[in-house]
Amino acid sequence: MRVVTKLYTFVVNGAGWFGALLLFLIAFATVADVILRNVTGRGLRWQIDFAEYALFISTFLMAPWIMSLGAHVRVDFLVRTLPERISRHLDNFANVVGAALCALLTWYALSETLDSMSRGTLVLKSVVFPEWWAMVVMPFSFALLCVEFILRFAGYRRVHENVSV
Repeated sequence: MRVVTKLYTFVVNGAGWFGALLLFLIAFATVADVILRNVTGRGLRWQIDFAEYALFISTFLMAPWIMSLGAHVRVDFLVRTLPERISRHLDNFANVVGAALCALLTWYALSETLDSMSRGTLVLKSVVFPEWWAMVVMPFSFALLCVEFILRFAGYRRVHENVSV
C-alpha cells in the first residue's frame, strides 16, 4: 500500500506542478504578446487560445493536488459547530458522496473523451488540434479526486485543512 500511496502522491504532485507551469506560461505568453504588439505591431495569434485551453487544463490538473494539500475551499461553519463524533460522521459522508460523484464524472468524462477521439473532432482555432487532447485531463483529474476522497474516508489523509476563522 505504501508504494501505491507514494506513486499516487507523485502523480498528484506532478499534475499540480505541471498545472502551475501552465499558469506561468500563460503569464509569460501574455506579457510577450503585449510587448510584441507594442514593439512590432503584431502579437502572438495563438496566445488567447493557448491561455484559454491552458487555464482549462491547469484547473483540472491542479484540483487533486490542491485537495491533497488541504488548501481547497471548504465551507464547514456548520460542521465545526457540531460535536466531534457527528462532525466526523458528516465528514465521512461527504467523502463517500465526493468519491461517488467523482467516479461518476470519471466515467462520463472518459466516455465523452473516447467519443471525441473516435469521431476525430477537431478544435478549429488559431491552432488546430484534436479535441480529446484537451478533454483527456477531465477523466484523469476526476479519477485522482475520487482516490483522494477514498484516502480521506479511509483515514490515510488527515491533512490539516487551511481554515480561516
